[in-house]
Amino acid sequence: MHNFRQFYGTTPRVEFSSGEKNTTVIHASNGGGKTAILNALTWALYEKHSAGFSFPKQIVNKRAIRQAANGDSVEAYVEIHFDHDYVNYVVKRSCECIKSSDGGSTAINHTELTMLSSDADGDWKTIRSPRPIIEKILPQDLHGYFFFDGERIEKIVSPDRKATDNLAKATKMLLGVETLVRAERHIKDAKKVFEEELRNIGEAGTKDLLDEKKQLETRSDEIETRLNELTANIEGEEERKNTISSQLRELKEAKVLQARRDNLIEDQKKRQKSAKQNLEMQKNLISRKAYTLFLGDASSKFTALLEKLEKKGELPAGIKLNFVDDLLNKKRCICGSSLSDPKSETFKSVVGWKERAGLADVEAQAIRMQGEIRVINSEIGSFGDQMHEIQIKQKSDREELADIENELDEIRGTLNESGQQEVVKLEKRLEEAEANIKDYTREQAISENEAQGIDLKIIDIEKQVAKQKLKNSRQRLLQRRIEAAADSAALVNDLRSIMEKGMRLSLAERIKKLFSKISVTPYIPELTDEYELKLTERAGGAKALVAASTGESQILSFSFIGSIVEEAKEWAKKQTVIPGPSGSQYPIVMDSPFGSLDKSNRRKIAEHLNILADQVILLLTKTQWEGVVQTAITPKIGKEYVINYNSPKEEVTEEKIEINGNNYNLVQQSPDTYEYSTIQQV
Repeated sequence: MHNFRQFYGTTPRVEFSSGEKNTTVIHASNGGGKTAILNALTWALYEKHSAGFSFPKQIVNKRAIRQAANGDSVEAYVEIHFDHDYVNYVVKRSCECIKSSDGGSTAINHTELTMLSSDADGDWKTIRSPRPIIEKILPQDLHGYFFFDGERIEKIVSPDRKATDNLAKATKMLLGVETLVRAERHIKDAKKVFEEELRNIGEAGTKDLLDEKKQLETRSDEIETRLNELTANIEGEEERKNTISSQLRELKEAKVLQARRDNLIEDQKKRQKSAKQNLEMQKNLISRKAYTLFLGDASSKFTALLEKLEKKGELPAGIKLNFVDDLLNKKRCICGSSLSDPKSETFKSVVGWKERAGLADVEAQAIRMQGEIRVINSEIGSFGDQMHEIQIKQKSDREELADIENELDEIRGTLNESGQQEVVKLEKRLEEAEANIKDYTREQAISENEAQGIDLKIIDIEKQVAKQKLKNSRQRLLQRRIEAAADSAALVNDLRSIMEKGMRLSLAERIKKLFSKISVTPYIPELTDEYELKLTERAGGAKALVAASTGESQILSFSFIGSIVEEAKEWAKKQTVIPGPSGSQYPIVMDSPFGSLDKSNRRKIAEHLNILADQVILLLTKTQWEGVVQTAITPKIGKEYVINYNSPKEEVTEEKIEINGNNYNLVQQSPDTYEYSTIQQV
């Protein structure tokens, strides 16, 4: 790294270990540069930043800017060396700003990406279009699962729509379904050409149908374009909210209230997640057991009927029907009497047993049903108890959400009435962003509903076109071509669906196995058709949803990441028949992965981190490192580094960390007036 964020000048090369000891640990204090290293990688490869990366436009080191002369340009860059499929690569992204006369700098509006490659011949060549190569090695849509902020890791498995959409997109990327998507699109384009030709030469009825279909498709395209705009708008407003919140945290007059609001919003999300899970649990319980409430009278009547039959001596039957029939066929009773005369009393007596023997089948069913009735009667009570427990949780969620909303309103009111105009201005902009998100989300739902209606109408019109009685051979040929194109598109779509389903099921199994290794709970993770990750348990033999804690959500996220790495490696072996990313080895870079975990979960995750990927890079504070994490990870470390933060603050509290019997500075007073960080290998 050169002049990148906290790192002044050019840092030494940081090498990440692989092989048997595949774990690299980088120690740092809070604010020392952990997040900067994580973002150095994502910025260099994708020009992307993590959610916790404050002021993403400020790339160039402040000290380098201050030491430059007015009007001089100051460069910052990150350079990454890696190998892939026996080819060596160097990726470098750079940017520069101009030192202004007031001591500040110009904003960075452009970055330059260069990439070199060298294979067995050892000659380095410049890659003219780096982005497609990077995308093939590790697609941008997947980067958030390989380079991530551990304190926000549970958001990977968040139940909100954006998270599940991203989850679906990430897993589908591994399949290389883009090729199939393009194939389907090209076939549909050909189908439109045939339809246009038939519209021009077809009968009036056919022309009217195709005219209507064309209008519907035009409207569908407009809706799709608008939905893409709305998605981009929502993401933009979310980023705007994050930026404004970050600015409020920097203002002395608002930082305390903004910090409290941040905590409240996190609590609100957790409560909303809990409320959704409780609602799912309630639906699941009702679907499985609610019918038992209506069987109380029926079970009582059934029990009474059995008791009546028993009192009459009709149950138990005591004899089988086929046994009586056998006696009558042989015309001899077991006592030796003849049964050849149908008018004899002996014959009539044996025939009389047939009615009673006929109850044997009833008896067998009755015994089975008695067992089921006992289960039903026991579940009538348990249904009420479980429903009552869920309702208590729902009430708690509602009350807590109401309290949170009230406090958030109070914070909004206080900030709006602040004597500092900058605070009021930012708060107004924040409220505007939140209002825009609500409006965009509402319009999104309306547009999606309209699009679904249009799709149904188009399907109906296509059926009518296929049934049209056409007069000449050219019309009939076009009709057949349209049908063939539709069948082909459907076939490609089915193939894509089968591949996606196979991928999802395989990934789900991997997640279950890895989760069971790490977690101490008996819960079972499930990956739904919509790619939502849920935790379930078997309560009394029946499946029920579990309201996952933050720790369990983090473990679930780790399980997903490790599983997606394994799945990616598995699919890489199939590249001869299935297109997709060409990766067979993957790194994982984690910033503060143990933030909100308790001691037990820290230990379990630390013990298994090295199996998540081929290279594991951990960015940790001293408190996150010491104790169970240090004990579990130390034997797996191949490389270790320490970031030394130099603070210009007077009387700064210095902080050291002991590694292998040696002390290293994490925080020290700057030898000059500048704030910067350095990095050294242990």
